[in-house]
Amino acid sequence: MSISNRYGFSETTNYVFNVDNDQLFLIQKAKKFKVGDKVYYYSVRNEKYKVFSSKVVEEGKSYIFSNGDKIPAAKLIGKKSIKVPIVGFILNRLKNSVFFLLFVSFPVLLVFGYRMYKFIKGIIKNKRMGL
Repeated sequence: MSISNRYGFSETTNYVFNVDNDQLFLIQKAKKFKVGDKVYYYSVRNEKYKVFSSKVVEEGKSYIFSNGDKIPAAKLIGKKSIKVPIVGFILNRLKNSVFFLLFVSFPVLLVFGYRMYKFIKGIIKNKRMGL
């Protein structure tokens, strides 16, 4: 089961889900970080939270990263991630109403149409047989 956290990302007890560049990243949560670790963290860009990764240069109440970001410990996520390329592509496309129509609604309509065809064909067959 997944819920959205205060930064707008879906998460479970062990993972945070991030879709970026048509790839789904499952970032495993961690609590301890040290200098030299590659760490995933939340940061604001263009008034929206995004997930970034960089190496820790200095630690304390806030962590300083090699790219210059200074991030409080509460916004750090974890060290390891798993990349799932195809699922991310599909999730990104389903956000668009046209693709949602093509991937979800259209197949449902096809199945419904096929079942109606079989139903009507059965009625016609029964009428011919005199039932």
